Amino acid sequence: MTRLEKAGYTTRTPDDTDHRTTWVSITPQGLAACKTIRQVKQSLWDQVLEDTPDADIETVFTELEAWSNRAKKFDQSK
Repeated sequence: MTRLEKAGYTTRTPDDTDHRTTWVSITPQGLAACKTIRQVKQSLWDQVLEDTPDADIETVFTELEAWSNRAKKFDQSK
């Protein structure tokens, strides 16, 4: 957190009523960095998946969603 704050991506503000709490906020610079990171990530995925048929991508997405739901049920059964 300190590194993000020193770089200007976040700010920390102590809570006036509860001094144990510190509020962390993203700055406009941090929001711009997030937007850039999303664009780079999307571009990389577009390159990786460019030759993959849409039906295959949909199948993988569906399976990942199903596995995630099963994992959540397993986690809740404890």
